[in-house]
This record gives sequence, structure tokens and C-alpha cells, in this order.
Amino acid sequence: MLSKDDQDHAQRVMNLSLKIALVLGLGGELYYLKRAAKYHDIGKLKISSEILNKSGPLTEVERKAMMIHAKYSGEMLCGVKEDRRVIEIAMLHHENYDGSGYPFKLKGTEIPIESRIIRVADVFDALRSERSYKKVFPVDICKDIMLKEKNHYDPEILKALLSIE
Repeated sequence: MLSKDDQDHAQRVMNLSLKIALVLGLGGELYYLKRAAKYHDIGKLKISSEILNKSGPLTEVERKAMMIHAKYSGEMLCGVKEDRRVIEIAMLHHENYDGSGYPFKLKGTEIPIESRIIRVADVFDALRSERSYKKVFPVDICKDIMLKEKNHYDPEILKALLSIE
């Protein structure tokens, strides 16, 4: 079972993803977005607790091991017979708009819009949350950080986030 912190993070990412979708006018079918956001990090269950709870920076080997959690999320959701669309969205939540993400280095609209929304919500919440390796950043600092990395995010989705946070 995911830690309480990870469960809380998933809930916040789901809530923020839904808010972003509504700002974008995607008020129709949000089932896939909601399910995928809720389970986007389920693959972390297969990552060692030493890596997940490490207080300092990850080594290159640890970072690569951590990156696999997105694929693991897809595999685990497949194992419980989750809807194929939910699996795809969850598995692609670390793809970057500029093609620099993982696991497949997809770019732009090759990435499902729901994954692009979760990407933005996930990063924002991670910045706003205390982790074993960092303190909470204030909202204005989070926005600055994300704007400096704006090539990672769909510009319309980033704009929607900034309009609500």
C-alpha cells in the first residue's frame, strides 16, 4: 500500500487535475483523468523504500530506478484489469511536452491531454509538498520554477494551472 503521504499526493493531484480540466473546458468525460490521476504513482510500490525515502539527492542508478515507476504503474493497472485508457494516461504522466520526459520521450500532442494535465498537477503538488529531500516551496516560487521549465509542459495547461493557483 502507498504511504499516507503518497495517497494524499495522489488525491491532491487528482483534485488539481480536475480543476485544470474544467478551466480548459474539458468538463465532459473526466472519468479517465480522475482514475489515472488517482493511480499515477501506484508503480512506486515496486520501488525500494530506501530510494523513495532517501533524504539526499538520488544517484544516477537510483534516479533511473525511480523513473521506472511510470512503467510499473501501467503494468500494475493492467494486472487489476483497469481500462486501457487509464493505463496509458497513468503510464505517460512523466512525459514532457518538449520530448524530454520518460518513459517513451513522447512530444506535444503525442502525449494524451490527460497525461499532460497530470504532469502539470503532479509537479506543482510535488513542489508544494514537503518531501524527505526538500521543504515546501511557496506558491510564487513554484510558479517561477515551473515557468523556468515551461518547455516541459503544454503551454495551455500551464496557463490554466497558473490561473487557478
